[in-house]
Amino acid sequence: MTSGDASGKFIDYHTRVRYGETDNMKVAYYANYPVWFEAGRSEYGRNMGLLYSDFEDSGYYLVVAELYCRYIHPLRFDDEIIVRTFIEDAGSRQLKFGYEVYKMPDRILSARGFTNHICVSKDGRTAKLPPAWQNLNKSFSTVPL
Repeated sequence: MTSGDASGKFIDYHTRVRYGETDNMKVAYYANYPVWFEAGRSEYGRNMGLLYSDFEDSGYYLVVAELYCRYIHPLRFDDEIIVRTFIEDAGSRQLKFGYEVYKMPDRILSARGFTNHICVSKDGRTAKLPPAWQNLNKSFSTVPL
């Protein structure tokens, strides 16, 4: 399930921590956060009417050039979470997505991070983003849950 604000500045991806995403202590394993980031990013594009499959079909790819995650509060098996995704920065050849992961219903910030993406053509050369992708809202100042 997803939700967002009317301006398209962010999208909230709702999910739960599955048992297979936890370690022996039933704490969400750190490597799952980038997977949740990707799910939020896909939902963000879908919400904006920009499917990544269409992006690839037009001959472009978004390569992850940088990933950062700051873990703040642990998540445990079956916790309901929201992954808030937004555009932190955008240029003619790059997009930087920001993420905030919240434990619900208490709205506890669990993690904050970003991924920086470079647009490349099918031959692997840096390319300009298609116009629709260049016009995504820059929304660094998000509204906390």
